[in-house]
Amino acid sequence: MEKPTETQKRIMDASLDLFSRYGIRSTTTKAIAEKAGVNELTIFRNFGSKENLLEQMIDHHFDVDELASTIRGGPPGNIEQDLKELIDTLRNGLRQREGIFQLMLRESANETVARKLRSFPDITKEY
Repeated sequence: MEKPTETQKRIMDASLDLFSRYGIRSTTTKAIAEKAGVNELTIFRNFGSKENLLEQMIDHHFDVDELASTIRGGPPGNIEQDLKELIDTLRNGLRQREGIFQLMLRESANETVARKLRSFPDITKEY
């Protein structure tokens, strides 16, 4: 996905909030549109379907490249300090992505979510 527009970001943020609270099946595109402040048709124009929205929302909110870049550091120095900084970085990353983790754990039976979860080990091997 190219860099999302502001409208697409609002839709993805709204869908994350609603999906993680109420589940994917219970969340309607109408509810997402209302929360994002857009017309329901705007969701379909931008994402094509609820499943495509889910997939792109996961990619957007669980940005492996961004997380990896925050973990990468310079050459090792003091091992104790380096480990502390790594743990702090991971903890902050988890807090910032709390909603996406809740969604992925709660909805792991959903085929799109399950496919994304299965792909993460392969993605992270690159780092």
